Amino acid sequence: FDAGAESAIPKLESFKTQELANLLWTFANQTLCHEGLFAAVAQQARGRIAEFDNFDLSQLLWSFAKVWWRDVDLIKEAAHDMLHGPKQRLKYMCAQDLGCVLWAFAMLQWKDEELFVALARAVREHFNTLKPLDVGNVAWALSVSQQMDLETARLIADNVLRANDFVTAEGWVHVLCGLQPLAEKLGHRWEELLSRFESTIFSPLCTLTALRLLRLKKTTMM
Repeated sequence: FDAGAESAIPKLESFKTQELANLLWTFANQTLCHEGLFAAVAQQARGRIAEFDNFDLSQLLWSFAKVWWRDVDLIKEAAHDMLHGPKQRLKYMCAQDLGCVLWAFAMLQWKDEELFVALARAVREHFNTLKPLDVGNVAWALSVSQQMDLETARLIADNVLRANDFVTAEGWVHVLCGLQPLAEKLGHRWEELLSRFESTIFSPLCTLTALRLLRLKKTTMM
């Protein structure tokens, strides 16, 4: 990866916006942060944010946030573009892209109440089309950005309880962390979430851990 990054840096000026986003995603998806590459991509992306299509912008921001690369000028430009850009992204972005953008700004601890209010509103409008992992990320991001209200918390809880494919530990942890401040007001929904988490994630993990420990003990006794 280092060799690939070093090879790509001198060529970035000729990269299209999609190529910049794809390159960065390749590294971020492996949680690899090549400082020279991320700095160079940020430099090339600044001043061009409006050129990125919706998916590529969401991937670009997600990639920076994934490794916590915080380029203030780039983030400021992206925030302005989300609110006032010519592509009217809040209106035309799909739910998954909106969720990625919301998560990225929350992860990067960006302070912009107007942006988070607008993103939260847009995500709520398309919530039912979110994928399971996106639901967890959105729940966490809404809570961190202080945009989680009781109506949205109920919407998230009902969505998770209805889903048969909400089975990742990461998604569950994000949902429970995001909804916990409203646990008392969620009432039976919160109790059902805890019960589902225990049966779907916690108990199987405990059983798996116990089996592994048993195998380890047998191996050491041989």
